Amino acid sequence: MRPSWLVRSEFLPGLTTFLSMVYLLVVIPHILHYAGMPLAATLLSVVLIAGFSSIAAGLIANTPIVFAPGLGLLSFFAYVVVGDHAIPWQRALASVFVADLLLVLVSFTPIRRWILQAIPKSLGIAITGGIGFFLGMLALHTAHVITASSKTLVMLGQLHTFSVLLFVIGFFIVVILDARKIPGALLIGLLSVSVLDWIFGGGQAHFYGVFALPSWHLSLWDQLDFQGLLSFPMIMTTFTFFLIGLFDSTGCILGLLKMIPQCEDMQKKTSRALCVESVSSAMGALMGLTTSSPLLESSAGIGAGGRSGKTAIWVGGLLLFALFLGPLTRSIPMTAVSAILFYVGCLMLKPIADLEWGVFTEVLPAVVTLLTIPLTFSISDGVGMGVITYVILNLSYGQFKKIKPGLYGIALFFIFYFIFS
Repeated sequence: MRPSWLVRSEFLPGLTTFLSMVYLLVVIPHILHYAGMPLAATLLSVVLIAGFSSIAAGLIANTPIVFAPGLGLLSFFAYVVVGDHAIPWQRALASVFVADLLLVLVSFTPIRRWILQAIPKSLGIAITGGIGFFLGMLALHTAHVITASSKTLVMLGQLHTFSVLLFVIGFFIVVILDARKIPGALLIGLLSVSVLDWIFGGGQAHFYGVFALPSWHLSLWDQLDFQGLLSFPMIMTTFTFFLIGLFDSTGCILGLLKMIPQCEDMQKKTSRALCVESVSSAMGALMGLTTSSPLLESSAGIGAGGRSGKTAIWVGGLLLFALFLGPLTRSIPMTAVSAILFYVGCLMLKPIADLEWGVFTEVLPAVVTLLTIPLTFSISDGVGMGVITYVILNLSYGQFKKIKPGLYGIALFFIFYFIFS
């Protein structure tokens, strides 16, 4: 039997959440490093923003929910905006910052609720699922499981290579451990693949140690470049960052709060948590990070008995201790990160089951969104095609009342984007 003080303090739920999400302290810096940012500086930013935002959520919103940059938007930032579109990361960060300021504006006013009510539930589900497909495709490509083909666009890579083998091993370690509800399953998978790569990888991956005093040099602070943000492609990029941040958060927070037995003041807690998230996101952009979102890993702590903000405060404290893990972060190979990303992408497809599959006017726009996000390699293009399809299809069926006025405006915005971009 646990001591009563241990139950009241919610330390164990906090530790459970921390072990479930600590893999992000490795994955996030590696993705940002792909965009050209220094690993040490990104780790410092991630720890500070995730730590203090979680503590703030615990103190202000009194929820056991923790926050960190979301992997879907983070991957879009690094692999597409910076990598594929060749936009300097400083300018891309400025776009994120503007989107985060918009999130702050709508979070402290009724505008956020108005926008969310304009977007149909089916499209919200499809956006999450489409990002899941997008993440999975990126992970498979990064791990060389799939490769480009001039004949079929994409094809299987060289599956007999050691890096692909490690990817497969890492993925199934995580799948098996997570299915058995073992805390820290993703972290165990990440470290297992890393150790195998350090030992048998032929010198491609190196172990630099575990602990070291952190570098307090904020080299990413105030690196924003606002030049060119008013061009139409950058306006669309900013709108995409804003839209993803809008959808990533609200539904996730409500879903997590519903897991808490007899949760009181749900609307008040949701509103306060969203305000904390938007402000921390804007601060994060100034420190080199993309928009924060509530972590699904918070469910592990809730399942372990987390009921209040004490859980989030413990997580924040443990995260700040992780500032000393810089050498370990540098030691993790990208193959291990890809295995985690692929699994997270698979998990993001779960909400698709909630689509109304018998309602054609809801399903078809959702499927268009699901397909076009990964196949166009653009979240904004996929969302735009889904919104336009939804409006046209429901108008043709005479279902005018289903379409909120705000959705007409969003559809017209995307039509102009596709015509003039």
